[in-house]
Amino acid sequence: MKWFLVAIMTMVYSGDEKNVYVFTKPEFESAAQCKQYVQESGQEIVGHLFSVFGPKDQMDRLLCVEQEKLENFLKNAVVPRGTKL
Repeated sequence: MKWFLVAIMTMVYSGDEKNVYVFTKPEFESAAQCKQYVQESGQEIVGHLFSVFGPKDQMDRLLCVEQEKLENFLKNAVVPRGTKL
């Protein structure tokens, strides 16, 4: 089963709103491999998230998520009206 790195962001000025960013590359073969990548590439990950979200969002947490659970989460996610996927 594949594993993916998922960032949960917290908007600084909007209270409970959260953005989610799924890193589709690299893919991982295990949770341990994903966690190792986070330990080795933390600065790059934070830099990439900053380039995508800018200063308005801060990273709340990083998760290593199994593909099936990620697919279920995305299928059931509530998306605000007008959002482009």
